[in-house]
Amino acid sequence: MAPVEETADDEMPPELIAILKHWEVASAKVKTLHGMQSRSEFIKAFSVEKVTKGHFFLETPDKGRIDMLACEIKKGEVSKKKDKDGSPYTLESGQSMKWICTGEAILQLSENENEIGKEKEKTYQKVEIPEDQRGANIVHTPLPFLFGMKAEEAKTRFRLKLQAENADFAKIWVFPRMEKDRQNYTAAAITLDKKRYLPTRVHLVDEDTGVDVVYTFESIVVNERKLLPNWGSDPYHPNLRGYKLVVANDDPVEVPLIRPASGQAPRRLGTDTSPLTLPRRSTSSSATAPGAGATRRN
Repeated sequence: MAPVEETADDEMPPELIAILKHWEVASAKVKTLHGMQSRSEFIKAFSVEKVTKGHFFLETPDKGRIDMLACEIKKGEVSKKKDKDGSPYTLESGQSMKWICTGEAILQLSENENEIGKEKEKTYQKVEIPEDQRGANIVHTPLPFLFGMKAEEAKTRFRLKLQAENADFAKIWVFPRMEKDRQNYTAAAITLDKKRYLPTRVHLVDEDTGVDVVYTFESIVVNERKLLPNWGSDPYHPNLRGYKLVVANDDPVEVPLIRPASGQAPRRLGTDTSPLTLPRRSTSSSATAPGAGATRRN
C-alpha cells in the first residue's frame, strides 16, 4: 500500500481539524489502556513477514508494559501480503521482547529465540529516567499514536492528510516534519475508531530500508485497571531471574526504544523523553537475509 501523495499545502480540511480536536479531547480522558496488540514487520527485500503478539497495559502519567511475544507459525501458513509476482510472503515469528516503564526507569527484556520451545539467551537493559523528565510521558510509548496527541502538536510535527472517513472510522496519513520522526518512518497511516477515538491499526512506511511495520490493536479496555493473572500484582517490576543485564556503550539515544520483531538493531519511535545508552542510527542502511543476523539501522 503506497502512501497518498504528500504536498506542500499545510491547509487542512475542516473535517480533519474536527477529527484532531475530538481525538485530543478523548485522549485527555484516558487514564489506562489495556488490550491486545500484534506487530508485523514486512521485509520487502526478502518477502518475509515477522510477527509478534501480546498484551499491553498503559497507565498515565508514566507507567506501562508491552509484551511482544514470539508466535507459533503453523505448517503451511503464509502471509496475506504478496510480493510483486503475486506470491505470498513467508511468515515467520519475531523474537520475544517486553517493554516496561516503571515511571522511574525503562526496562527492555529480550529473548533471542526464533522458534517456539527453544531456549535462547535472555537479556535486559535498564535506563533510569532523569527526574526532570518523569511524568506525563506515557504518550511516547513504542506503540505509535496509541494515546493520540494534542491537535496543535500534531500539526507542528506532521503533515496530515485525511484519506477516507465515514461514521465509524477515519484514515489519516501522517508525514513527519522532524528528523527524529523521519529516522523511524517516512509516512504512517492511522486507522482511527471514531466512536472512541482510538487507533485500531497503524502502518509505518519506511522507504529508506524497505521495511514496513503494521500494528493492530484489539479488545481495548479504557480506564479499567484489570491486569493479567500471570503479570502478578505489579507488572512493572518483573522477575528478572535468568536474564542477563546488558550494558551498552556511552553513545546515547532517546527512549523509548523497541527491538524489531526480527531481532535487528533497536530503533526509537520519535520521542525526546530521556537518553538511553544504545548505538545511534548510522548514516547508511543494509539488509541481510532473515535468519542470518539481519541488520537494519542503529
